[in-house]
Amino acid sequence: MAIQTELARWIIVIMGLAENSVMDLRRKEISLMVTAACGVSGGILRMVEGLAWKDFFLALVPGVICLMLVFATKEQVGFGDAWVLLATGCCVNASDLFTAMWLSMTGLSLVALFLYVVLQKNGRFEIPFVPFILAGILCARSIGV
Repeated sequence: MAIQTELARWIIVIMGLAENSVMDLRRKEISLMVTAACGVSGGILRMVEGLAWKDFFLALVPGVICLMLVFATKEQVGFGDAWVLLATGCCVNASDLFTAMWLSMTGLSLVALFLYVVLQKNGRFEIPFVPFILAGILCARSIGV
């Protein structure tokens, strides 16, 4: 049963991130309904598995930090990114999320550097973050942290 619920959690988080990635790329917004559904269903599946509460709350840390950044930067970091990180933290364990975050931030930094140096975009250029979270989650899952 644990393997089935774990697979279901991964399918939920990947499908939710894929849907929100497309929306983030096209419209620079995410669906709060999809995000909430992913977070709630992933959290319920983690409870069914008998989650470790310490790991659950640790996995919420990136989303909480992102929410603080939203307020600290006067929304230069989007609310949607914070909600997506919180929902993803409900679905996956902390080590997978921290690996995915590291990979996401590395990819985002490389793209930002390319846009700034090669294409000479200004510092105000918006880069959708949810696709990077999806790529980080897929990479973290494929390397099996």
